[in-house]
Amino acid sequence: MYRLQQSVGATYVVDLLCGSKSEKIKEEHRALKTYGIGADVKKELWFEYIRDLIQLGFLQQSEGKYPVLQLTPTSQKILKGEEKVWLVQSISRKEEADTAPKQAISYEKPLFERLRQVRKELADKENVAGYQILSDATLIEMAAYLPQTEPALRRISGIGDIKLALYGSYFLNEILHYCQENHLGTRITQKSPKKERKSNAEERTTDTKLTSLHLFKQGQSVSQIAELRNLSAVTIESHLAYFVQIGDLDVGEVVTAKKIPLIEQAIAKAGDAALTPIKELLGEQFSYGEIKAVIAWRRKRSI
Repeated sequence: MYRLQQSVGATYVVDLLCGSKSEKIKEEHRALKTYGIGADVKKELWFEYIRDLIQLGFLQQSEGKYPVLQLTPTSQKILKGEEKVWLVQSISRKEEADTAPKQAISYEKPLFERLRQVRKELADKENVAGYQILSDATLIEMAAYLPQTEPALRRISGIGDIKLALYGSYFLNEILHYCQENHLGTRITQKSPKKERKSNAEERTTDTKLTSLHLFKQGQSVSQIAELRNLSAVTIESHLAYFVQIGDLDVGEVVTAKKIPLIEQAIAKAGDAALTPIKELLGEQFSYGEIKAVIAWRRKRSI
């Protein structure tokens, strides 16, 4: 995207990576080292990677009829080698069309605009792009099917358990107000059931760790994330320790500065093969999660 000067859309990028012979690819772009570098990867998988990068905030898509891909402040860190990108390759994954409806559907346009405003307020509060909250396609479905309860909202494409817990009440309130003002009832029964990804398959991949990381970065505590995701606190602590060890999370975000040297002293005495001996030396004021994070940090330094 940097070499293309952030001037083209996803299809052009994928065609360039795959070495397309199309006349649409400019001659100066054919001279780039990245032209054809991804020809061994299927186009569908490249589009999936781009969607993942947008969802993670490493890329963003402009508004308008012909959206182009753009870099973000986070992607500048990647270009400088200050941050790494971790993606998950799916074995078999049929995505719902999350970026656009599969067919034109009739929806309440005034409500859609109000939902966009709600999304903007949430995005401004979290300092992220709007699409990282919910896509336009998801808002359109809300404005079309008018869900009025949490179970109904859960049937909307793009709404999972985490999105529902984080943002559901904000959008439901707006939908309920609109329906009351216009004497409208729900149309959720007109929507076909969406296909759910199996949670056990998701749990086996790195993206479940990324979800924990993003929630932690948003200010959620370990216990809050555990409750939100229906996972144990031990699992969430392990997720955070993983990112400390690979350098994507600073140990100081998990453990206060004054505790780190004390934990290191206990590790020096008891070793890092087991957590319990370290915990016994430190006492109740130190958590297993803090110990895990410091061990991960020490291992990163030793690499």
